[in-house]
Amino acid sequence: MLSTVTDAADRDQRLHVLSDCVTDPDPRTHRTLMTGALPRPADIVDTAGLRSLLYENGPLPPGAGESVAPFGGK
Repeated sequence: MLSTVTDAADRDQRLHVLSDCVTDPDPRTHRTLMTGALPRPADIVDTAGLRSLLYENGPLPPGAGESVAPFGGK
């Protein structure tokens, strides 16, 4: 995930990392990533915070925000 965030930041994309959807097996590494490395190129939010960001400019258009089928799913 760190390489993906770095690559996206290099491409000047706006990034949000969902803190309650990522983890590292080593709690110390996870804490360092969430508080030190990742906040520079990305906004760290939880899923509730992301929902607020999505709706702060009014309701989403129909179909937006619906869950996406897994790879190969329908």
